[in-house]
Amino acid sequence: MSCTRLDSSPPSSPTKRRMVGVTPESLFPYPKLDSDCVNDDDGEGTEPACSYRKCRRIQITDSILWGTPALAAERALAEPRVTPENEALFRTYHPSLALCQEVHLIEEENGTWMWGILPEAEKTHNIGSHAGDLEIHFEALGYISPTITIFPMLQHDPIPRPINPRKFLSRNQLRRLRDMFPTALGVRILISGFIVVLFKTIKDIEKSWYEDGFACSFGNLRLRYDVLEVTPTVQVVQRGAAISAEPEDLRSLASLGLKLRFSDGREVITVPTHAFVTLRDGDRSTPTRFLADVYARLKQRLARYRPLRRGTPSPAIGFSRCESKGNSVVGKRVFLAGGSQEVGVISSSYDEVSQKPLRFPVGFQHDLSLTSANLAPLPDLQAPPKTPRVTGWGEYQALLNGGPAFVTGFNINTGNLKKFECTGISRQAQVAISEGSQYCWDRTVTSQSVSLLWRTGHDWDSVTGLSGSALCLGNLADNTCLAVCFQNFECPLATRDLLKDDHRPLPIPQHRMTIKGGFLLPPDVRETEILCSPSGASRDYGTYPRSSSHTEGLRRSFSSTN
Repeated sequence: MSCTRLDSSPPSSPTKRRMVGVTPESLFPYPKLDSDCVNDDDGEGTEPACSYRKCRRIQITDSILWGTPALAAERALAEPRVTPENEALFRTYHPSLALCQEVHLIEEENGTWMWGILPEAEKTHNIGSHAGDLEIHFEALGYISPTITIFPMLQHDPIPRPINPRKFLSRNQLRRLRDMFPTALGVRILISGFIVVLFKTIKDIEKSWYEDGFACSFGNLRLRYDVLEVTPTVQVVQRGAAISAEPEDLRSLASLGLKLRFSDGREVITVPTHAFVTLRDGDRSTPTRFLADVYARLKQRLARYRPLRRGTPSPAIGFSRCESKGNSVVGKRVFLAGGSQEVGVISSSYDEVSQKPLRFPVGFQHDLSLTSANLAPLPDLQAPPKTPRVTGWGEYQALLNGGPAFVTGFNINTGNLKKFECTGISRQAQVAISEGSQYCWDRTVTSQSVSLLWRTGHDWDSVTGLSGSALCLGNLADNTCLAVCFQNFECPLATRDLLKDDHRPLPIPQHRMTIKGGFLLPPDVRETEILCSPSGASRDYGTYPRSSSHTEGLRRSFSSTN
């Protein structure tokens, strides 16, 4: 960004300078999206919004109309449609709703209904994607003032018509939100009809209320306030890390994404950028955290001297084994975990990584890097067993409209593969449903990112610490499917700041209720050809990576569910 003066007179004050070459489009760049999946600047529809969405709380019933509790539970699973006559049956006996503290029926602007449930801090039961013919979506939690307060200033809704949460916010709507909340870090749009404004701390939320004004709605969507707590779905791989100390330990590794072919014939394999750079901990203020970080770094440096366990089955997971300058991913080599088989070298990245550690997700626009061939050709990637083959790219709008989706990883096709077991992966855990979208921005560098949000219906046994997995449109029983984006992070529905303010204990990470997220892809990536072999495809003996043959019982497979 260059700066120039209007004339050749002596240096003038900063107020008389004008920035040249700066356009509104270059500040907070907006992704290239089809117009039919983006909200109009003034909202959807033709009439101004006069009230919030209809929302009815459904109470638990003790009626014996449907027989014994066991028979009623079976009927709740068998009923195909939700009606006013049987809505209490679903609320009381359906396994996804029975244990929820509060359940609502929410009407969308187009007249369709959905189930809305309040998220809890800890997982208590599996929550599927549907109950009857209606989708199940989470409502939003948010920080509220601990006392009855009269705010000195109120902000009125600047959008006259309702916003459709199943579409992306427009560029101008994001600009209005940044103007309304100058200290905010981003917003999260939930399909259930909420906008969560995200700040760095609770103090920033309270400061915004008193200095900028308190707002209740935006585009007829209820506003909530929370602290941004986004966790990468892979822990950091430090620069120079030679190999994982425990080959079966998946917590510090990243899953390989898709193999792509560009129009110029170049072939690459996608990996998440954040898995190969140094990230800054969002809370390093306490000495305990600082000492823990030092201990973790020393432990990882010493772990490279431990002897390697031979013959250990490992999934298609990559890690860095290259020392690079600064905090850049370009030039780092990617290896299969638990061995010395090289996948390739990272040749390019869609993220501008600074020399200093970054706070995730600020500073990442796509969280996507490309691995090219180095010493040997890139390996083939095949679909995991009993999962469809990815043949192309799916539309974002199809996912936001509630289309069937699932999350899966991809095996390296090596001919005879080993079976990777005992990871707690279940087929049910792969089923996913869209929950909305998220927008984060960084005012210091005027950048912003757009992400999709979803959740898995059954995630009790999901493997944590796997990033780069592909979110696909389709069903697990289909022959083919379409990729939408890659998984990059997860967000707790009840953040640690809200729990602390409510004097509730923080659950262990594996038991927290979360939703997953993935950044939108660059346009040129969505124009590539996806190279994915069918499940169970074999290659000629001796192809990369070379290894001795194994029996069918030792066939290796992997799919991530987080």
